Amino acid sequence: TYSDSKQPLSDGQWSWRAKARDRRGAESSFSDWVNFTVTSGVPDLVPKQLILSTDKISPRGKLKVKVVIVNQGNARSNKCTSRIRLSQSASKPSPDDPKLDEFSTPSLNPKESWEYENEIEISENVQSGNYFVWVVVDVDRKSGQVDETNDYISQKLTVQAGVDYHFKVIDGDTNEPLSNK
Repeated sequence: TYSDSKQPLSDGQWSWRAKARDRRGAESSFSDWVNFTVTSGVPDLVPKQLILSTDKISPRGKLKVKVVIVNQGNARSNKCTSRIRLSQSASKPSPDDPKLDEFSTPSLNPKESWEYENEIEISENVQSGNYFVWVVVDVDRKSGQVDETNDYISQKLTVQAGVDYHFKVIDGDTNEPLSNK
């Protein structure tokens, strides 16, 4: 929409630019122009909600992932493939980042939502550190949408090296193992 009138933009090519204004009224210069296309009669699949069962996990740990996908567009979407990736990038996942899961997003009517939930094991090869779990919808570009800028959602996940203790309990009188753990 136009920022002044809240009128919907018509189909076609549009551009925008921005500038910052502080509380005292001082303004920055304008940013560069950014071009975009408005197409009203197409689907727009958007991952709206991503819930992880934990924000800290060890390699080989089980992570429950739940995502809600909504068709924000004005037309029915085609069935498409969506992926869950583990990335150290906070800005966008790479095709080289480990794929945790892949699922088929069904056709959705306008404003219809769909929920996907699965339990995923974090590979034992994942090093300790800060990561992001990314959900990317329409990776095969089959949904029919033209706007791919909102196809991503992420949540932070810390992977910690697990501590695995093994010990024997010994009877002090007989020196015989009481249990193995």
